[in-house]
Amino acid sequence: SRYAEEYAPHHYRSAGWKFKLKHLRGFFGHYALSAITPKLVTSFRDSRLQAPDPRFRTDSANAPRISPGTVKMELDLLSKVFDVASKEFGITLPNGNPVARIRKPKDSSKRERRLSPDEEHRLHEECRTYRNAWLLPAVMLAVETGMRQGELLALEWRHVNLSRRVALLPMTKNGEARAVPLSPTAVEVLQALPRDIKGVVLPIGKMTLYKAF
Repeated sequence: SRYAEEYAPHHYRSAGWKFKLKHLRGFFGHYALSAITPKLVTSFRDSRLQAPDPRFRTDSANAPRISPGTVKMELDLLSKVFDVASKEFGITLPNGNPVARIRKPKDSSKRERRLSPDEEHRLHEECRTYRNAWLLPAVMLAVETGMRQGELLALEWRHVNLSRRVALLPMTKNGEARAVPLSPTAVEVLQALPRDIKGVVLPIGKMTLYKAF
């Protein structure tokens, strides 16, 4: 709870950590910190690896399992919670960080596939039929820049330089700044967007964009 209230809001731009922390709280929330052992963390790891992907709600029995990469990210967050508790909050951990002594799942294979021209055309046409005018530019910018959803929605005009064709992300998922090159198509999409009074490039909520897509 302290991590969620005092630490995370100041160190993450996107809200992905909230969903991961929800799973951690559900499993570990009723344990004292001193009772969370490597054996217990291993049990969490194994149960999550067998859990169905929540995106397949209509047929959970035949749904694929949650990816090892997702479980690894949850374990990394749990490890970070313990580190912050010890170093930032001054909480003594008699047995140290229990996550450090277990085997983590390997990251999923990287995906290198790009949309074919026909797939991209059909995707754009579907986006154009939707009543929310921000869906198409959001999709086009995601394809052209490779930016994550949270990075796109946090992008502000003051960090976009169209003449130099670059966008600056002051805070990324990894906690570091990153410069993103803008392709000619990305520049064209940005030039056509209206300027929101708050200075945000895509003034649309995460769940609104998620449901629209």
